[in-house]
Amino acid sequence: MKKIVMLALVGLICLPASGYAKPKTLYVQVKSGDIRATPTYLGKLTGSAALGTQMTIKNKKGSWMQVSSADGKLSGWMHASLLTKKKIKMVAAKGAELAASSGEMASATKGFTPEVEKAYKEKNPKISFEWVDKMEKIKVKDSELAKFLKDGDVKPKEGE
Repeated sequence: MKKIVMLALVGLICLPASGYAKPKTLYVQVKSGDIRATPTYLGKLTGSAALGTQMTIKNKKGSWMQVSSADGKLSGWMHASLLTKKKIKMVAAKGAELAASSGEMASATKGFTPEVEKAYKEKNPKISFEWVDKMEKIKVKDSELAKFLKDGDVKPKEGE
């Protein structure tokens, strides 16, 4: 009888370590986070999650997280760089307009607000963000990226 009780206790102690621990929750920290069928940038795009969307982590492979949204409508793999532990909550400052653009929201969650940019420009008057702004507008299709990698004989490892 003592052996059965001891085995039961050991089983209860080991239960969290065997995958029954509470799932980890992270939040999307970019304007729109791509969700893919496989843990690679070349994986088929299956959807996207908006800034602040709560995601439950089911599995991890390298820098990729297998996720699902709270409502169950979104699931797949997201790169860890798109997620944060911080709950994203937009709060308007006193006297501020209640609306913010999606770009402002994405910048604000990372701490780079228009005010921060202005202060940086004041300290660095010769700085220009022209090329950064241009690069942010460049959109590369998955098919173009796949062709580029194939033409260059680049073979990314799984999970990269």
